[in-house]
Amino acid sequence: MGGKHSNPTSHINPHLPPRQHNPLAPPPHPRLKANKANKANKPLLHHKDRPIPPRHF
Repeated sequence: MGGKHSNPTSHINPHLPPRQHNPLAPPPHPRLKANKANKANKPLLHHKDRPIPPRHF
């Protein structure tokens, strides 16, 4: 949408309730959070186990 030079509050539409950053909204399901953490950690562990060939960069 806006980008770096847009107003930081411009993405908030005053006519619509905030969808994600609602402090009253219930926290996400722990299983989903764990799944996200697993997905984020797997490539890191994988690269630690098997070094990346330098010419890949």
